Amino acid sequence: MPKESLREQDFYKRVFENDEGYFIDFVNEQKTIVNYAKVGNTDWKLIIFTPYDSIFKQINDIRKNTAIFIALMLLIFTAITVLISFTITGPIKMLRNNMRKVKEDDLGQMMPVQGSDEVKDLIVEYNKMTRRIKTRFENVKEEQKQKQELRFKALQAQINPHFILNTLNNIKFVAIMSRANEAAKMITALGSIMEDCIGKGEDIINLGQEIKYIENYVYLQKIRYNDKFSVFYDIDEEVLNCRVFKFILQPIVENSIYHGIQNIEGTGRIDISAHKEGDNLVIKVKDNGAGIQPERLKAIREYLYKGTEPEKKGRVGIKNIHDRIVLSYGEEYGLKIDSIEGKETEVTVVIPWNT
Repeated sequence: MPKESLREQDFYKRVFENDEGYFIDFVNEQKTIVNYAKVGNTDWKLIIFTPYDSIFKQINDIRKNTAIFIALMLLIFTAITVLISFTITGPIKMLRNNMRKVKEDDLGQMMPVQGSDEVKDLIVEYNKMTRRIKTRFENVKEEQKQKQELRFKALQAQINPHFILNTLNNIKFVAIMSRANEAAKMITALGSIMEDCIGKGEDIINLGQEIKYIENYVYLQKIRYNDKFSVFYDIDEEVLNCRVFKFILQPIVENSIYHGIQNIEGTGRIDISAHKEGDNLVIKVKDNGAGIQPERLKAIREYLYKGTEPEKKGRVGIKNIHDRIVLSYGEEYGLKIDSIEGKETEVTVVIPWNT
């Protein structure tokens, strides 16, 4: 207790206001809890002084310990959550992402088997499913490739016998007329054509080889039609080594002769040009023949692009060429036909540039 008299303290008067009680006041400039009570029937009072800080220090210590405990529990809970996320949620998210790739036709890679037993079972089944899908996908691709090659061969096979039969008939006609020299030249030209047909088994050749084939074919046709037409070539030197399908031009030239020039009076003209345009090779065959009626041209285009059978048969060869190109390179390539009735017809071939 303070050395100075209690009576001199500010709280002293408050002690005698009641028989007992407590209050908080400053005793010797220290915050203190003052408890007092009257002793029996005497005029004595018992006064107890308790420092305020000593009481609330325990409360503060409890608060501090509680805060530390809560923080520690939160840290442990966070660590457990991260661990669960890594061991369970992580593989599940990876599985979900891979399944999204499968949905977008990207089979991705096999997933590592990890996580809880249930998650491992899911991943194992996913890997089995992915392997089965990949196997079936490869089988379908191979099957489609084989079908495409067979169709390609079938389209190509439709062209050659028709040419040879016509030429043999012409040779027979010339031989009957006793034009032996011309018959020999025709046989030589036919032999070159036959050699090109047999070739080395390749389906794709240089454009220069295709032009030589067309020259032999034109020679035979000019004899057949008694020089009714002439052919002019405008071929850039750089395109001669470009790779093209074998017999890509013959059906087009045949149509120019048979459907165009044969039906006009006077001499016909066929212009064959080939140039590089950007990343493509562009070949054009243009004749000054009878042209095509607008309705007939529309029907031919529908047959060419949509497969709709025209009312009149014919021009099967150009359909085959177009299908061969589309099968190999895509629908942005192929043939385009333009015509003015009674004046001209032009067929444009577009394929990717490839040397």
